[in-house]
Amino acid sequence: MDDLVKFQREIKTAFDLFDKLIFADDWFRDERGLFPADLKRVDNFYGGFPPINVKADKDRNLTIEFAVAGYKENEIELTFEGDFMYLSIKAEEEKEEDGVRYISRGIRRSKTNHKYYIPASKYNTDAAKAGLEDGMLTIEIPVSEKAKVKKLLISKA
Repeated sequence: MDDLVKFQREIKTAFDLFDKLIFADDWFRDERGLFPADLKRVDNFYGGFPPINVKADKDRNLTIEFAVAGYKENEIELTFEGDFMYLSIKAEEEKEEDGVRYISRGIRRSKTNHKYYIPASKYNTDAAKAGLEDGMLTIEIPVSEKAKVKKLLISKA
């Protein structure tokens, strides 16, 4: 029994460390130093569907990519509310053709709902754009004017 308890503690410690690494505020850098990792999935993080890429340009604008091959625009819903982005995917049921049956069915067509933390104080979600091309859902979210780095000119006093 002691071995099982020890193993459970080790697994919990590993997952806690993983969460700290993934959700740390400085998990990637830009040329100016630390860049906060604002995009955080709030719900079941370990699910993994749909796969996601998050990029930031030199001005800290976000580009989020979801791999959603096989889904149509009308099956995907993307909304912003407060500090959260909601992604909902609802697969339409496929109609079976007469006389045709699947021998193997390995392509996943499921529905899913996810919630991501994107602080409205830092990003202008009103100006966000989304597009679906070649199975990639791309969302571009510009940084808000208030959150942009501002350089002040110093004059002689």
